[in-house]
Amino acid sequence: PSDLRSLFASFTPTAMQRALGKDVNFHVDLPRYDIHVTCDVEQLSRAIANIVDNAIRFAPAGSRVTLSVRLLADNSLYVSVDDEGCGIAPNRLVQLLAPLVENSGGGNDDAELGGMGLAVSKHIIEAHGGVLEVRSAPHRGTTASLLIPADRVCRLTGDRSVAFDGSFDQRLEKQTA
Repeated sequence: PSDLRSLFASFTPTAMQRALGKDVNFHVDLPRYDIHVTCDVEQLSRAIANIVDNAIRFAPAGSRVTLSVRLLADNSLYVSVDDEGCGIAPNRLVQLLAPLVENSGGGNDDAELGGMGLAVSKHIIEAHGGVLEVRSAPHRGTTASLLIPADRVCRLTGDRSVAFDGSFDQRLEKQTA
């Protein structure tokens, strides 16, 4: 299993620099406890970095992008990226999750190729047994949330490792050396 903080450390400094250059407030909200995820670190980092990058790219100056992480009651990992950007029309969401879709940014004048990053992110997250959901509306921003199943997540607390077997009701506790 890989440490979630290390996974985020692989892309958040670059995201913070990009946000700073656009006058966007980029905030990362991580739990105080350690979380480890069984994953391909490079690929999962890429998936989340793509989502964060899109949020910052389409965020207007003076707005906020927030990357939040929390464990749900069933021990699955919930990661969300919320932005105050231009938003996406409902009929465009499905298209943006398919590769090579031209995206004007929901109203920006400069057309850019978009969606490729979201499509790649979706594929990577699904390969990890997870789900990517994108909620948005024009002029209201976007929330991209991903869920990694409990059988891939381990929360470290003090000298004990608490893991879940994926059945959502049977907790296994292991002593860590």
